[in-house]
Amino acid sequence: MAMERNYARSEEFIRAASRQHAQLAVLPEYHLLNWIPHDDKFKEACSHWEIYLNKYRALAKECNINIVPGTIVELHDQGTKDERLLNVAYFITNTGEIAGKYVKKNLWGPIERLHLTSSSMDEHPVFDTPLGKVGMLICWDLAFPEAFREMIAKGAKLFIIPTFWTLNDCSPAGLAINPVAEGLFLDSMLTARCFENTCGRCCVWKLDDEMLDWGNAGVDNISSDRIRKRRRASRERLRGALPSLRPVCRSLDATGQQCRGHGGGRSGHGDCRGCRGELPSAS
Repeated sequence: MAMERNYARSEEFIRAASRQHAQLAVLPEYHLLNWIPHDDKFKEACSHWEIYLNKYRALAKECNINIVPGTIVELHDQGTKDERLLNVAYFITNTGEIAGKYVKKNLWGPIERLHLTSSSMDEHPVFDTPLGKVGMLICWDLAFPEAFREMIAKGAKLFIIPTFWTLNDCSPAGLAINPVAEGLFLDSMLTARCFENTCGRCCVWKLDDEMLDWGNAGVDNISSDRIRKRRRASRERLRGALPSLRPVCRSLDATGQQCRGHGGGRSGHGDCRGCRGELPSAS
């Protein structure tokens, strides 16, 4: 539980990202303390959460970068009947303001449920940031599609999910079959959430099938300026192509099937007998 050392290491990463003109830095879940709730010093360490939150706010302002400092475990109402530990993710803007926060809802089995308090029936917040409307989840929350649907309905355009997920989370029996089973599960869940909600997974392509950037676990560089330029170029290409589109052939082929024309259907336009004027039109 080397909070100060872990913070110093995180600060190094954030400053390095800022020097490369990154707009957002995201740290892992439990990055300050690890997850060792049985340690006698763990709860006391969690009482210092506000000190580190303020450090990140000052750092964000100094470096002109938005920061999601992973999650910070917070001790509230210490020594009372309402004492509780919360696992909280914050979005800190590049001016040092707190745009929003999220308390983990879906706790991971008894490992977390015996120690943390869930946000339970609270709604999933969506908040305005310099990067647009943002929704946040934490780790195991991503396994449940309802949260994504709720936040998308509220206008979320970017999802940030700090996670503490290791390959060793799998059982020994599972690891014997597939040593990277947890990675496969995590990738599958993210892909499923994207398909369910028709959103992307930090993967940016050009029209000519060149991948520009790909977001995954670890350190990734997704350039919003580059994305914006590619979108503009794509719109221009599409606008230029629209006048060249020709009417779809409405003729029937020899089997009575309607020709879809221009490469569609069972044959390309010009290949069926109707296109050649040998069959009557369907309309």
